[in-house]
Amino acid sequence: MLSRTSHDALAGRRLLLIVALVVTSCAAVWAGGCADQAETQAAAIDLDPAAAEITYPPSPRSDWYHILAVLEELRERPPSRPLVVMLAGSSGRESTVSDESWTAEVGELGGPAVAAYNLSSRNKTFRHDLDLVRLLPRTRTLVFIGVNLGRFTVSADVQARGPATLPDDLEFSHSQHHYARRVILPPEQKQGEIDKWLGRLSGQVGERCAANHAILREVVRVCLARGYEPVLLELPRDKEAIGDRLDDPIARYQRACEAVAKEYDIPYVDFIEDADLTTADFYDLAHLIEPGYVKWQRLLAQTTVDLLDDGD
Repeated sequence: MLSRTSHDALAGRRLLLIVALVVTSCAAVWAGGCADQAETQAAAIDLDPAAAEITYPPSPRSDWYHILAVLEELRERPPSRPLVVMLAGSSGRESTVSDESWTAEVGELGGPAVAAYNLSSRNKTFRHDLDLVRLLPRTRTLVFIGVNLGRFTVSADVQARGPATLPDDLEFSHSQHHYARRVILPPEQKQGEIDKWLGRLSGQVGERCAANHAILREVVRVCLARGYEPVLLELPRDKEAIGDRLDDPIARYQRACEAVAKEYDIPYVDFIEDADLTTADFYDLAHLIEPGYVKWQRLLAQTTVDLLDDGD
């Protein structure tokens, strides 16, 4: 099993494993914004893909249908080697070069043969992750669960539902990098994006944070119940542009993550400082472009190696 006190396994690297100091599952994890953890109904451990309806993001696009297609293929032909997946929104989608490259890089860094898949898509929330982990095959699986400010402040309400399998007549083409040909936002526009964040954060952030905290706990609980190895992963953010302007809300959602990591004794990994990212690596505040996602994937691959070694 994967050791969930990963300091020894990750020694020698400046990976920041964020460990809660003194927290309980009922602590107020967003002081001044996120109240006590919300209650959420315990999810079933299994789903029948042929019969189940799952939560869908609003106006699903090709990246969502790509995830469903990959999950179908994995269930039909479960890999004999360890499976590694990342569950996140569009920030996570943009953070790797490709599944093939991530898989290969794990081997290049001395890790075992794996099958790595970036199962991230636009507007995907923890509630969607809760359904998707129950559609994975029952095999050894390292599950990176991406966390960032957006995933804690988005509405946790169910907005749409749909089949867990792809409709037979659905046709789509998938391209992972949606920002590759766009012009990077200039500094003043990035500051404008921060202004928008600060405006949104004055709304119902407390309730949303508490609700998403509760759902994240369920994602982790279901992962463990299915025999997977969940890891909370801090997603990329443009620290050069953001500076200290979002320090307080970032610290607040991170306390919620610390609480989950503490409660379930799982790793919470943050290698943003080690990634050597500059504002030129980001299209906006959260979406990497080349060479940013090359840098990020290298550390993700090394983290994959370290965690799989720790679990042997």
